[in-house]
Amino acid sequence: MAKYDVYQVGLAVALLILVASFALYGTGTSVTGYAAKSAIYKDVDGDGYGNPATVKYNVRQSVGYVLNGLDCNDNNKRVKPGINEVCKNKIDDNCNGLIDESCR
Repeated sequence: MAKYDVYQVGLAVALLILVASFALYGTGTSVTGYAAKSAIYKDVDGDGYGNPATVKYNVRQSVGYVLNGLDCNDNNKRVKPGINEVCKNKIDDNCNGLIDESCR
């Protein structure tokens, strides 16, 4: 019977855990379609920005979901980060927390 030291046994156990975690959760590459600690967000209005309240972790990206949760109003596709503010509509069009700020 072969003798193994504690280091060799620990290394073997760590390797088995690593292999099992890849089998269960994927490698974080596009081969499996999973990304480690990835998040996707539901994009109801289809503007390319998702609702931060609808996040899902470690799942494949699917139709109707995007990789960012920056939309402040996911029911209006004209409201999204980076868009120009529309004056006097009393809406935060560009999701910066201010309403009609460029109209003053």
